[in-house]
Amino acid sequence: MIVRMQHHKPTKAYVARRMAGGKTKSEIIRCLKRLLAREL
Repeated sequence: MIVRMQHHKPTKAYVARRMAGGKTKSEIIRCLKRLLAREL
């Protein structure tokens, strides 16, 4: 997740939106894990 948050442009945009919404980094990582699980 950390590498994806740093290098994958759509994920970077997602993280920026979540941060603007007041989420913490650990909450964002949890959301990303759920998002990836749904994609698979």
